[in-house]
Amino acid sequence: MTDKSTATTQARTALPADDVEEVQGSLQDLDPYTLAQRRANLKAMLENSLARYDSVMSRRLPSLAPGVKVRIVRGQLMHQNAVVKEADYIAERALVQPTRGPAQWVRFGVLGPA
Repeated sequence: MTDKSTATTQARTALPADDVEEVQGSLQDLDPYTLAQRRANLKAMLENSLARYDSVMSRRLPSLAPGVKVRIVRGQLMHQNAVVKEADYIAERALVQPTRGPAQWVRFGVLGPA
């Protein structure tokens, strides 16, 4: 047995038995309908996964480093763009410079991606 196959065998035995599935046969043994169904299911799973990823990334706030552009989505300054001057992760707030008005501290929850 080669080192690679030994490592694979060791990894399989390290997993609990209910996490291991043995695959027998090959895709060539499947009838065309079943094969098409499996392809369609895999494609749907991939598309759903990519849609979830895109959804999360579109709402994700960028790292609040100085100079990062953000949009204020709630409060008195709503709909204004701003630039982060400083971030306080302990108090969950950022000092931002809005396009109009003086710099001020706002909670992370009122900030969104620019």
